Amino acid sequence: FVPLLVGTIAAVAAGVGVGLLFGHNPKETFFFIIIPIVSGGLAEGVLPLSIAYSDMLKRPQGELVALMVPAALLGNVVAIVVSGLPARMTEGNSNINGNGLLVTSGGKMNFSKKKKKPLPSACRSWGPESHCRVASSSSDPCLHPTPAFPVGMGRGCK
Repeated sequence: FVPLLVGTIAAVAAGVGVGLLFGHNPKETFFFIIIPIVSGGLAEGVLPLSIAYSDMLKRPQGELVALMVPAALLGNVVAIVVSGLPARMTEGNSNINGNGLLVTSGGKMNFSKKKKKPLPSACRSWGPESHCRVASSSSDPCLHPTPAFPVGMGRGCK
């Protein structure tokens, strides 16, 4: 809870600071730029906020949506790019990034690549005909449902 609170306060302070640099007043920056970004983007943030702001401020909702959408879209793009930077910066350094390992199972972390047995060729297809490869017995190593099942419904199994 504390890191989330500190991070949110820092983000709001940075946002208001940037708004001041661009000549916006803090109230306008907070309510029309920061809140739409922090509240969840377009569907969860801008649209409900525009309805509420329209009712409170007696301004047309379309005008408020047009005011808040660019900030939300730019905020989303910046968040995506910035969240990818740590992964890119620690790429290749297994002491920092963990190579996808989230929790260690006690003791020393082992980052060696274990060789996995390759799946039989019948298990490798995920195309339209993959619904034919669903397991027919418990000894079949391809015991899995396929996401492409509805795609190939019209085709017969080969």
